[in-house]
Amino acid sequence: MYDFLIGPMLAVTLVIFIGGLAYRIHQFFQLSGEVKIDPAALPKDIRTDVENREKEEYVRINSASDVFLKWKIKLKRTFLGKHPVFSAVTIVFHLILLFLPIVTVGHNVLLDDYFGFRFPTLSESTVDNLTLLFILLFLFFFLRRILSARVRSVSTWRDYLALFATGAPFITGFLAFHQIFSYDIILYLHIICGELMLIAIPFTKLAHMPFFILARFMIRNELSFGTGTRKWLENN
Repeated sequence: MYDFLIGPMLAVTLVIFIGGLAYRIHQFFQLSGEVKIDPAALPKDIRTDVENREKEEYVRINSASDVFLKWKIKLKRTFLGKHPVFSAVTIVFHLILLFLPIVTVGHNVLLDDYFGFRFPTLSESTVDNLTLLFILLFLFFFLRRILSARVRSVSTWRDYLALFATGAPFITGFLAFHQIFSYDIILYLHIICGELMLIAIPFTKLAHMPFFILARFMIRNELSFGTGTRKWLENN
């Protein structure tokens, strides 16, 4: 069973995952189009706060003060600026989700065996503590969807599916590490849950992961890292 899960099943999972990501990237470019940087299209509040500068200077935004001012104005209008504590919790949750599997010793052993390379790893105790933190944050988001009337009213089964798809690999990994219940069964469940999460990323609400990264680097006026060279098409 173990050899099948980390052999043929893993290969199929990676093919679906990579193919799904390629489809989502293609979809991103279909839903967005290239734009030229037009000084007149800059946010009005930026023009007002820096009204002594020429419009051409807005396009370049070369000085550190301009960059700081631009980000300060953007942040004030975002969820991050309005709810910093909840945003910090969300950021920690996503950082652990993205990076903890990469720096886990057991995962890197498999990487080394199959692909001949490995990433730097954290100690087992650190990984264990971060896993426990992730599980607590997972429970927080789960209970929030149930107990908060506002969040519950807009939640669908797809939201719960995406949440459990991300939480299950960490919960089963934690149980396997501490050898709670049958180690072999929990280990199999951990591998299956991890592979199902990879498969789910391109085809469920977890697809916001590649879209988020692409948008932050390429879409204008979405807290982009730079001025942005694309915008969402209006008919989408």
